[in-house]
Amino acid sequence: IQIKRALGKKSINKIVFLHCTLFDILVLAPIVERISHKHNAKFIIRKFAGDFETRFYSYPLFIQNYLKQIISKADATFWESKSLMQFGKKYNPNSFWFPNVREKANYHRDCDRQYEKKFVFISRVQKEKGILLLANCFKNLSQDYTLDIYGPVEGLEIRNLECDNVKYCGTLYPNEVQKVLTKYDVLCLPTDWEGEGYPGIIIEAFSVGIPVISTYKGGIPELIEDKKNGLLIQPNDTESLLASIKWFNNAKFKLMAKRSLESFASFNADIVNNRIMSIIKSI
Repeated sequence: IQIKRALGKKSINKIVFLHCTLFDILVLAPIVERISHKHNAKFIIRKFAGDFETRFYSYPLFIQNYLKQIISKADATFWESKSLMQFGKKYNPNSFWFPNVREKANYHRDCDRQYEKKFVFISRVQKEKGILLLANCFKNLSQDYTLDIYGPVEGLEIRNLECDNVKYCGTLYPNEVQKVLTKYDVLCLPTDWEGEGYPGIIIEAFSVGIPVISTYKGGIPELIEDKKNGLLIQPNDTESLLASIKWFNNAKFKLMAKRSLESFASFNADIVNNRIMSIIKSI
């Protein structure tokens, strides 16, 4: 909607912008491209998923060539991560970075507030997101460390996660997430999920000034600068996760909270959408 408004009424019908999952780019994109160009409309692809390049090279050669043709026929392509943008440029020079974004928060955690060892996990509550690893770490910490868990539970029993300092708090509506985050000190997302791009929850944490512990998975290292706005560990590394949780103290937390808030500028919806609109107008 914002893009249409910025382009103006005269340009709305001249651009078709397809936001693609894997199914979309394989099945819908060729059809939409032909229809768009038949009616003299620009055809633009935006591809989600942080592991697309890995998947691409795992496919048989004929599927790789098929995907190359789809990408090359687009008038422009947008990619969630910078590494995928470089991949896209191999087959289409009009390839640009279009990260996951969030609206600017109406509130943020007071960066001068004392560090209270309050950690939070907000995501799908499933093994691939590292929740079992995380809960087990807190079972080995003193009771002044607390972990609250939010999100839909998938394939796990809550009773296997909870203990004296670990509590499951249910699910959140999207408009509740930023406000809830301000109650905590650090977001933990020790994910090993293959499809990680730019997890929206990390961007939301930055939007309210919350540093993040996460993993070298997918596009996450492009979001988190280790020991600047968060900490990065290898997936499934219990010792490193435990050490990262213990790494924080009051001084480190306050500095990292400030840097986290500063990091949000790269993912502010207003700033990013204005940049994307300028690119679209120039195509």
